Amino acid sequence: MKDFVYTFATSLRHLKRHKIYWFWFGVRAIYVAMGVLMPVVLGMSIDVLAHHPIDTSQLGWLAGIYMAMLLVTPGMEVLTASKSVHIGASIANDFRKGALQLLEKAPLDFFKSKSHGDYIKIIAEAYEAIYHISEDISHRYLSPIGSIAGILISTIILKPFVVVIFLVGSAIWLVNLVIMNKREKASVINYLKHEEAVAGGMMEFLNNFRTIFYLNLFKKQQRQLEAVMERSFNSREWRIKRSMRKWYNHSQLLALITIAIFSYSVLGVFRGSLTVGTMVIILSFSGSLAGQMSVLVDLVEQLTSRIAAFVRYRNEIEAPLRDRPSLSEHKVSDFRTLSVSSLTVVREGRESIRDISFAISAGQKIAVIGNTGGGKSTLLDVILKGFTAYEGEVFINNTNYRGLNDKDLVDIYGIVPQEVQLFRGSLKENIASSRRSPSEKELEQLFEMCQLEQLAQNLSVRREPIYEGAANISGGERQRVGIARALFQKHPFLILDEATASLDPKTEKAVMDAIFRNYPDLTLLHVTHRYSLLDKFDTIFILNEGRLVQSGSYTELRKNSPLFIELYMASHISEF
Repeated sequence: MKDFVYTFATSLRHLKRHKIYWFWFGVRAIYVAMGVLMPVVLGMSIDVLAHHPIDTSQLGWLAGIYMAMLLVTPGMEVLTASKSVHIGASIANDFRKGALQLLEKAPLDFFKSKSHGDYIKIIAEAYEAIYHISEDISHRYLSPIGSIAGILISTIILKPFVVVIFLVGSAIWLVNLVIMNKREKASVINYLKHEEAVAGGMMEFLNNFRTIFYLNLFKKQQRQLEAVMERSFNSREWRIKRSMRKWYNHSQLLALITIAIFSYSVLGVFRGSLTVGTMVIILSFSGSLAGQMSVLVDLVEQLTSRIAAFVRYRNEIEAPLRDRPSLSEHKVSDFRTLSVSSLTVVREGRESIRDISFAISAGQKIAVIGNTGGGKSTLLDVILKGFTAYEGEVFINNTNYRGLNDKDLVDIYGIVPQEVQLFRGSLKENIASSRRSPSEKELEQLFEMCQLEQLAQNLSVRREPIYEGAANISGGERQRVGIARALFQKHPFLILDEATASLDPKTEKAVMDAIFRNYPDLTLLHVTHRYSLLDKFDTIFILNEGRLVQSGSYTELRKNSPLFIELYMASHISEF
């Protein structure tokens, strides 16, 4: 009972917090009252005009049945919403850990664990099933309150007998709450406490999928994903067609019920057992009951589809990764060397990379530069095992990539993409990995290195978290949080894929200086179009039209490479 009281109290608090709910609550109460009173008034008026005796004997049970249905439907809505919230809360509990795990290993083995298209569809179904929970839950918990208010109005105007029906309907509504198990009720209450966080979690999860797509999907796969997302989230035409099919099926059944009630009413009028006014009341209430039945059918279908989507999601997210066993005798537990020999990659009939060879040793700082389309992204795809259809050989610690399980590389590489996706939550929560959270001392060090002290102070003063999609912070701040997250994970090999592009030159220099100063043993591969800090790197790779045309230190390239001078000057002109 305490849970029920809390649920009602929370719903009433929604009324206080959101003025629009007051409007909705009032409309619901008026709608219910008018739905009960108008048919009765109309029927009685017809009997008065026809000089027939007013038959009040059937008003109680007719109005009572309708009002009971008006309470059964919200009760079913509560059950559906409760199940949906349970689903949403259960998934939301996994968002932080699950999404971070996906971010950590996405480039290596997430989409290789099974058909990515099927997996996306499963996630899309689960996401679609709970997408509108934030919008629906308050309405569905306020719906019984509005119905009760409307029925009380009707009760006062009609007759005390209806109070019995009202109590029965209320009991039915409470039964719907009672049949929820303890865990589901806890999920509902937790959701009502943190509805914005859960709703934000939905968007965070989707945003993290976008990060994964950015890191590891090719154009063909991206088009497939966009088609799935559009059909699942944005395709109104698909929703309309589905609704029309439901309406057609329901309307056939309801038409038969209406015809039966109409025949009974007309027969009663001819026999003299019913007045014309009473017949009008019966037909009015029967039409309303048919509508309520249709809503109930929709709710049952909605509930079953949501539960099915959740079960599929849960089965997939909890399933072990389906990777082939590693052919390597030695697990790659640390990083010593990465060597690429005669690497050639053909994509869409074009050589994206042609006969590239190089070696990177632990602790080296490597910058990769070149014009757009030079092969930088393809090279990263190969290094991260996002693309395996290549010619040539790639070795890590003298072990061939082709013999390695993707999971062997999960702890090696850390990645910061050009567009970091953040969670709704505090700075600490956004920096934490799926394995542990940073201590206060670690946070202070990361804030200082990544120039995040001011952001932390601003968020603290405003008493607000980072919003989903990082809507309340700048692009540069978002990237610095992403860099802090990657540094906290302490991967031995860090890849920055144009991660500092949105930072101003002064901040970029401060962040990169801190990385070089505090992580001397870190292996760094920095893909960049900014050349102002290249003098800090041990080696610079120049990619042009898929070839590694030159490599060397900053000093060597300035002396001996006209192409480097050309790129360097073009970069400074564009920055100016």
